[in-house]
Amino acid sequence: MSILASGVCCNVCLRNMGENLRMQRMLSRCSKVVKTDEHVKTINGVYHSAKGFCVAERKLSGFCLKPGSKHSDHFFRVGYRETDAELLFRHIETGYDASKKMDVCFAGEAEKFCMPMMLGITTKWTFRTAWQIDKPGDKPRFISAYHDDSLREDR
Repeated sequence: MSILASGVCCNVCLRNMGENLRMQRMLSRCSKVVKTDEHVKTINGVYHSAKGFCVAERKLSGFCLKPGSKHSDHFFRVGYRETDAELLFRHIETGYDASKKMDVCFAGEAEKFCMPMMLGITTKWTFRTAWQIDKPGDKPRFISAYHDDSLREDR
């Protein structure tokens, strides 16, 4: 099911079943159509996953996908663009698997860990993602990610 995200499209009035086809054509021309079943939940600039973790949008757009930042080339080489923060979040959500936690350490109440995952659009590379749980009961939050070929499962 689709809904208009901007309400800018034309004055659409469904008077009968024949109008339904007209509305579908108009919606297909709209650039801002959002599929409601694929909506990403964001609160105050933070993506929240149904898998129980969160990622600050600024970590993706201001670090992973920011030209010139430390590891941005890794993301650009696998097909991501500067504007792909939400897509990258969706790929991280797909790759997130708590059973693959590794390098777990504790600093006070904070738990830090890494998790390998395959990320990319045009090609898939293995990335090491870093996470932190600030205190017991908190959601894991994304800290960083970079390409790490040593984590490939097919080695």
